[in-house]
Amino acid sequence: MYTNNDRQLLTHLDPPDRYANYENQLDGSIYKRFTQSDPCLLHVQRLTTISKIRVHFYLPDSASNHKPEPINGTNDTRIHLYCHDEDSLRTNEASYPGNAIYKIFLENSLKFYIDYSQIELMYQLKRQHSQGSLEENQWANLGRRHISSLRNLSQQHIDAQLSEEAQD
Repeated sequence: MYTNNDRQLLTHLDPPDRYANYENQLDGSIYKRFTQSDPCLLHVQRLTTISKIRVHFYLPDSASNHKPEPINGTNDTRIHLYCHDEDSLRTNEASYPGNAIYKIFLENSLKFYIDYSQIELMYQLKRQHSQGSLEENQWANLGRRHISSLRNLSQQHIDAQLSEEAQD
């Protein structure tokens, strides 16, 4: 039997404790933030063995040594590694070239990618329920609400990239 924690498939290791505000901005039924690695890894490893839905594990480059190796689950877990600067981004991209399990990006895009993962999970959870059911409608409504937020973040992300390219 699943519990509420079993649906917190979007897990965020935040050891510097810089993103506490995300707990208020994101859906707590699927998002869980940890500041300590041990309970976080236990949560991720547990989810990978019971969930048939992809687990999204976010962690900063400074905590990359805390990622579970390997993740022996039944789902296709995704590790999202956010980097504090371009040098770290290049180093991590070189460490994991072409590895589909890793998504590596700059920290200034963290909220965008978390929102994207959240919508993906809402869609997958919606599909688990019969058409027209209360649960399906709840997940669909949550997804619609977050799509609007993602649309705004996406525009900000694109504008920032265009600005960077114009400066180069």
